Amino acid sequence: MSCINVLLENGAHQHGSKLVMSTVYHYAVTSGKPNRAEMLQLLNAHFLGGLDEEDDEDLMTPLAQAIFSNDLISVEQLILLGARVSQAIIRDFRKGAFAYAIDSNNITLLKLLLASGEDPDEEDANSHSSPSKLALALSNDNEDIIELLLDSGSPVNTPERVVQPLAVAVECCSLDRIKDLIDRGAKVNYADRSGRTPLSRAVSCRDLPIIQLLFDHGAEITPEACQEAPQRGCPHVATLLLEHLAREERTLKIQLGWHPPFSIGVKGAMELLLKAGADRSVLRNIQRPQYDGI
Repeated sequence: MSCINVLLENGAHQHGSKLVMSTVYHYAVTSGKPNRAEMLQLLNAHFLGGLDEEDDEDLMTPLAQAIFSNDLISVEQLILLGARVSQAIIRDFRKGAFAYAIDSNNITLLKLLLASGEDPDEEDANSHSSPSKLALALSNDNEDIIELLLDSGSPVNTPERVVQPLAVAVECCSLDRIKDLIDRGAKVNYADRSGRTPLSRAVSCRDLPIIQLLFDHGAEITPEACQEAPQRGCPHVATLLLEHLAREERTLKIQLGWHPPFSIGVKGAMELLLKAGADRSVLRNIQRPQYDGI
């Protein structure tokens, strides 16, 4: 440390080489020395700026290098000094710091990044096709990381994103986690650009308990959900959909989305579900004359 002090006092530049544009912060991180946190403090006290500069070789900021090497000491110190998490791109993986921590299942790293106060979803805010950080964690089904993000305020509804957290949970997570998201306010009827709702995804997964849970919380049956059933070859799912479709027929018939040419219509959906193996007796149990010809 005394040598560093002498060099700084004699005008040492923060870029260690004119050929390779790495800052002294990069060298401090990669040195691996036990006192690198103190080194970073000393350098930051002397230089103005440079914490978020990328090196020419790896195109990573000092914080990104520390994250990539799992140097949690340097990560914590750099964040305390003001390094911006949003600028720390892990180039080899083409991921931001938060996404890298989540995909690595590194909860300790994620806690340090969240302590910066930065919004995890801001690192790719302009990429609407990218999942939110909560949706990313749900796709990995890591309960500790999911809970940490929820406790940190990650939104359960992200209308600006293509895929919603609940839709991901339906395909990847437990019934309890799905119920928890709904209890936290996740919208059960949000449709993506292709018209798929959490219900249609549950039908695709042939998961009766999840389908019933969604119905219990107000999920609306859609033509897309009915069209998923024959492709999955599950008569029990087809029967549950047919029963719900028959009970909701009067309401559905006044909805534009159920009218041809927008969809196959209610009657067409019923015929489709019957072909998929649905139990015809559910129609008789409801006892409406219009079902006699189906």
